Amino acid sequence: MGFSPHLGSDSGPHRREGRRLTQRTVVWCVSLCVLFSLAVVGIWYGVRAVTPQPLPLGTGTNPASGREPVIGVVATFGDDAEGSAWRLNAQGARVAQYRLALGKSSVKVLYANDKGTEQGAREAVEKLSSEGALGIVLVSRGEHLRGATAAAKERNVAVIEAYDRVDAGDGVWSFALDPEQEKQVYTTAIRSLAGASSTGSSQQLDGVRTILLDAGEGSAPDLPYTNRVQVSADEDSMKDTLKELTRLLGDKSSGSSPVLVLTGSASTQAKVLRSLQRAGITSPVIAGEEALTEPFMRLLLENGGSLTDNIRVVGRVQARAAALSADDAGRASSAFVSTVERMKNDSSLKDLSGEQSFSKSAAWADAPSHNALLAFAYATSQVREYTPEAVRRVLGTLRLDAKDSTVAYPLDFSSSYAAGGQVGLLYPAAEASMIQGGSSSTDAVNPPVWMLRTFTSESRD
Repeated sequence: MGFSPHLGSDSGPHRREGRRLTQRTVVWCVSLCVLFSLAVVGIWYGVRAVTPQPLPLGTGTNPASGREPVIGVVATFGDDAEGSAWRLNAQGARVAQYRLALGKSSVKVLYANDKGTEQGAREAVEKLSSEGALGIVLVSRGEHLRGATAAAKERNVAVIEAYDRVDAGDGVWSFALDPEQEKQVYTTAIRSLAGASSTGSSQQLDGVRTILLDAGEGSAPDLPYTNRVQVSADEDSMKDTLKELTRLLGDKSSGSSPVLVLTGSASTQAKVLRSLQRAGITSPVIAGEEALTEPFMRLLLENGGSLTDNIRVVGRVQARAAALSADDAGRASSAFVSTVERMKNDSSLKDLSGEQSFSKSAAWADAPSHNALLAFAYATSQVREYTPEAVRRVLGTLRLDAKDSTVAYPLDFSSSYAAGGQVGLLYPAAEASMIQGGSSSTDAVNPPVWMLRTFTSESRD
């Protein structure tokens, strides 16, 4: 299933020898067009009453028992706890719950904190299972999730990982890229950013200089990197890293532009990028998906950094970008965005925890967490009895797309890697910004709009 805009697909015969000279001009022109489109969308929302979009799932929603289905959500809270960067993105699940209730297909959502530890993740799943959860959405990221997946498998409770792929398979579904797909997209993206000749294989890095900046956290695809540099957010260590990186970047023997690949926690990546910018290093950087989170953006902006035009992220089309297209996917994503806007302006609405105002996280609510809860709602609507085993069995048969109100991309649960849609390089077309509200700890951060530049597409129709 295709999404628009493609924005600069690198496939096909249209490359020219002078492409590198005009690439930045093209990017800026496209960005201006995108900004204009976003402005029009903003004006449209401003002059009309934004109405929330309900999700009626049909007559099969409530079995004869009349009980409300229970779905668990496991998130991570705690300063610097592994996976805690995703807790605001996870509020997309709250949007799905709200829309389901409007469509008279309500679900009860139970929320648990895994504390960023393997034991905490196990205990969170055990708690939710004992309270009747028919399926569980993991809205965290990191190796600690092995505790959650192990506990879920022991109890035959289906799990959807919105942001990771730990133990995918055997009742655990993931919305992350599968490892081979990720490797292919990284390879093609690196070749493009380095300006590699189109005559080479798009799946090889021969002759392309790549430097992995490894913070020891997170993961990077298994690629033949030219150099690996261990990095740390510690100021003294960063000075040594910059010296080594400057030396490596000064080597012009290969003739190609070097591409940097960055891994690490949201806070570490933000600090490393800020240091690179201060040092005047402008080589293309592929940051980890943590760059899509609020803590990353906050730390980058608070310390004088910015989202420059050399920063990219490998990933899928994002909800706000998808909403700009005029197809079914665009309309489904627009319905999500309009609902978020309405919820943000309702001061009575709380987030998934029931403790914080939804407005504080509204801007970061995303498609993966929304789609995960939606998928479980569909599964529970089709079972004859509310048991985890029945929900797990039905979930594995589901194929959902924009007509079923999935946001940004379709889902096919016949594969453990259930998310489809376009995959490529995400780039910021509109700058992130701070909205002053007092001290830096209470300021809100407006996310950028991440547009997608495609190299390949993964469609599951």
